Amino acid sequence: MLKTLLVVIFMVSLIIYEKFRRPIICKKKINKYIESLNGHIIDIKRLSIREETYLVEYKVKDEKFRITVKFNLFYKSLWY
Repeated sequence: MLKTLLVVIFMVSLIIYEKFRRPIICKKKINKYIESLNGHIIDIKRLSIREETYLVEYKVKDEKFRITVKFNLFYKSLWY
């Protein structure tokens, strides 16, 4: 009984992490990268929940850019 309860608590905590905490971390990483380019973000849209893919619109020196960012399990980002 206790073992099942612990497994359920663990699974719920993983779901909460995946649903709420992970997107916050990904958006912070995107923000940090765009700010390193001396730009600012116009919009971030989450394209895929399962694959953590985002469409980012940002502006650098009055030029608008669109880029797709994909994060893997360990938060390594691939910029397309």
